Amino acid sequence: PVFVPGGINVTTTGALTVSENVISEGSITLTTTETGGSDQLTVNGGVTVQSLARSISLTAADNLTLNGTIDASVDAALRAFNDIDLQIGSSVRAGDEVFVTGDDGASNGIGSTVTLAGALSATTAVQITGGADSDRLIVPVSIGSIANETTWNVTSENAGNIPGLGQFSNFEHLRGGQQDDRFAFAHA
Repeated sequence: PVFVPGGINVTTTGALTVSENVISEGSITLTTTETGGSDQLTVNGGVTVQSLARSISLTAADNLTLNGTIDASVDAALRAFNDIDLQIGSSVRAGDEVFVTGDDGASNGIGSTVTLAGALSATTAVQITGGADSDRLIVPVSIGSIANETTWNVTSENAGNIPGLGQFSNFEHLRGGQQDDRFAFAHA
């Protein structure tokens, strides 16, 4: 594992894969910048990125894939210009808030797909946000107190919440998993 008593700030041109545990007492910022090629940010399975006293920010110029664990003492922010994929077995935990933002700052007209098959937990709030393009939110696993059912509360245009998960906004397309999904629409 990599342990740093201060903060960690890594910015790469091109892809970045985290294949070892990264632990810091300070903030952790991992960023890939746009090259026109593959600018993916990946946290491998079995790997933990942990800030013992501060926040964690992961920003990908292309796609962000999480197979491991993000554990932030304060906030955890995951941002990608394109898609975000939290795979089964992955987790994001924060002492305060978790922010997941797809289509972040991209103006390519394509939109993003944010897939949340992993666990998200925060003491205060979980915010899941799409961008200006046509974005898709996929929750392929059951979340909630009723076995095999996810409830989507659509409270306004392209926005709402999923009990047990968090708030979502700026998503034009919503898709559940193979189990039962319940979509509840607020009155206009």
